[in-house]
Amino acid sequence: MSDEAPDSSKPILDTKLSPDLKEKFDALFYEAYDLFNVNPDVDSVQAAATVFHQHIKEEVTANPILTTVFYKEFLKWSLLEVICEKTYWACQETIKFLIEINPQCLLYARKDIDGYGKVAPIYLIPKNGRCKLLLWIAERYPWVFQHKLCQKKPPHLKMVRYYTDGRCDAETVRAFYELYPQGLREKDKTDTNYPLAASLSGVEEPDPDLFIWMAEQFPKAVYHKPIRGYTVLHSACYNLAAKENEWESVPLKCTPNMAKTCRFLLSEHPRLIRQKVRGGGPLPIHKLANSCNRRLVQEIVIILLKAYPECINVKSYKWDPDLPTVPFIEQVHPLIVEEMDIDRQMDLLTQLSQDMEKAVTLSKKPVNETQGPTRPNALNCLFVSVADVFCSWANVQVSDVLQARKECIQEKIADVCRILEGEDVPDEEWDEDADESEDEDADDGEDEGEELAAEGANEDGLLSDGVEDEDDWDEDSASESESEEEEVDVSDDIDDEEENNESRSFGLPSEDRGLVVIHLGRSFF
Repeated sequence: MSDEAPDSSKPILDTKLSPDLKEKFDALFYEAYDLFNVNPDVDSVQAAATVFHQHIKEEVTANPILTTVFYKEFLKWSLLEVICEKTYWACQETIKFLIEINPQCLLYARKDIDGYGKVAPIYLIPKNGRCKLLLWIAERYPWVFQHKLCQKKPPHLKMVRYYTDGRCDAETVRAFYELYPQGLREKDKTDTNYPLAASLSGVEEPDPDLFIWMAEQFPKAVYHKPIRGYTVLHSACYNLAAKENEWESVPLKCTPNMAKTCRFLLSEHPRLIRQKVRGGGPLPIHKLANSCNRRLVQEIVIILLKAYPECINVKSYKWDPDLPTVPFIEQVHPLIVEEMDIDRQMDLLTQLSQDMEKAVTLSKKPVNETQGPTRPNALNCLFVSVADVFCSWANVQVSDVLQARKECIQEKIADVCRILEGEDVPDEEWDEDADESEDEDADDGEDEGEELAAEGANEDGLLSDGVEDEDDWDEDSASESESEEEEVDVSDDIDDEEENNESRSFGLPSEDRGLVVIHLGRSFF
């Protein structure tokens, strides 16, 4: 295992190679690209992958610099990228070999094809059933995940997403975070979700044991609210209650495993029960209200009502259900309140009985321990008799009367659950026409104001000046892009300003032993 990043060559464009190396690079590149195109079945693909691995091993061992080359005319892909993208699951040993030759090539970054953000081979590793390769990298090159590129956008979050889509197993995810526990504390700077919250997304239900383990390793993630303000309990309740509808595809996760996840959060992190989404949004119970026809949902709703009975008075967004109007909650809430009142009475009587018994014991002790036991006086005898009567009465109340009332209420709650249990009824799509009509007059007023402002601006020539400035800016930008076309963007520890101005050269073995000079810049494009 290597704990430190090695010194390695910077990436170069294929146009800077000698003709001999360029020919070798092209041959390997297109052999990887066409691996699945020219082989019609799995057996032939596997055979071709074995031959390709030998070719790569021979050429790259002799010329390690091939691991740093980018194909200028083909999306600026490197050998590692084309293998990750085009050989799918077939060449994992070849990927390992290239990483062993130059692990730094995992971090060669360039602008994405859409022009937003950066992409690097490390983000391609988990694709196509290769999540175990990420585990292999964590075992041997943990420094990769400490790089600033990976800190800004952790690649292991892709592994979690593949796990939630059923393309990675829970054992691999746990093994990775056991090797790299810091990963549980990392989140994407764009979607702000920790791995714990990310594990609740996707089409597959999360393994409850893995979720509980992750929450125990980093409890702060349990209370983290992303931009919208949802907690993991909101997400878990949503997953448990989600139902099919006519306008979106919803994965059904109303399973014992998801219910186990909810019960863990309710028992170990009860603070989540009272947390609302920002801006007057829902409590977790609001996410369950429309699916109270399901037995598992009913169970969690009852737990929430017992923990926070006042929640029925909490308002949420207008498209969320009003809790007192939900038939199940409307019928079961007063029964729960009555049951809780009985529990309080039972606890009070039990505590009073215990206090009485302690008082009787103390009354029988001598006042002065140096003297022998004294005969209880009449007052003590009366107190002992009253205490015995009270304790007997309290025990009867707790064990017989109140317990019978409690069981009767529990039977009524069970009857409500049984009566209201049934098939899902699809939710109606929220109609925003009413909201739009309410704001229509205000919007019209704003539009009129904007039109008047635009007319005044045109009369003064302000808009035409702005267009001219914009055209000039576009022309300057185009010239800058043209001048940077030959540059290669590398994500490293050099400041952006230094990257713009810095030039480096490499001595490459070739027939004429010439020097190839390259310029490291900000972008491939």
